[in-house]
Amino acid sequence: MKIAAILFVIITSISMTCDSLKTNQESVTGFQYETYTRGSQYKIIITSNRTLVRQTGLNSFQQELNTPESKWNELMQLVRKVSLDELSAYKPQSSGRSLDAAPHATLEVLTADKNYKSSTFDHGNPPTEIESLVKAILTLAETVEKQ
Repeated sequence: MKIAAILFVIITSISMTCDSLKTNQESVTGFQYETYTRGSQYKIIITSNRTLVRQTGLNSFQQELNTPESKWNELMQLVRKVSLDELSAYKPQSSGRSLDAAPHATLEVLTADKNYKSSTFDHGNPPTEIESLVKAILTLAETVEKQ
């Protein structure tokens, strides 16, 4: 009887973990990465179809292109590794933004049901748990800016 109870708990846990990972990927509709300082804002909005990069302030610009399917798939693979429910609890690696040494940054993962937003971190130094996802987003934005 104890073995059956233990097996039930293990199977239920595995099933819930798999469902959570599946939900992470299937329900994501987009990403929003934003940095800001006193006089400017830089925003990246990515959906499966479009990538928008916008900067306000002294060197304002806006550029929008189609999101390459390969890049979207890469983002989907990376977001699978992130626990969306814990995104806001991930700790920043540094605090230069509090001294105006780095722009403030946030990552928001958009889903069909809910948006998940990170705590504020230094641009260029995100929490370890989302570092590869942020890097992929910034790389895609650089591609858009060069067009």
